[in-house]
Amino acid sequence: MRMLKVFVACNVMNQIISAARNPPANESPYFCRFCGCLLILHNNNLSETPWFEHDQKSIPIERLRLCTYFDPEVKHNEQQEELRHMVKKQMKPVLVTRWLCLLCGKEHLGVKCCQTCGTDIYCKEI
Repeated sequence: MRMLKVFVACNVMNQIISAARNPPANESPYFCRFCGCLLILHNNNLSETPWFEHDQKSIPIERLRLCTYFDPEVKHNEQQEELRHMVKKQMKPVLVTRWLCLLCGKEHLGVKCCQTCGTDIYCKEI
């Protein structure tokens, strides 16, 4: 599962902690501001800015998917797949075969155009 890097977290006292300030790793646990999940601090790489990561081993996937930091590309792909599935389930359109011409008041079958008036803008499906 792809989660975006988190640069701001909360501690146990609900104080906002910035990873850029290089907080100690042994300090109280850090939590995500959006989903409340446990975060792991990564500050041992000198070439990269410190950041937090969701602890994916201890948190159910369903809960992680609801977080703002869940990768938007993955969310987009899942939404696209859900849309495709919904479209496949849609019923095929029902073809209209009976029409009423509001201009002359006659009913006709088949094509929308009224044979009497020669127009289709006044025809309404029945």
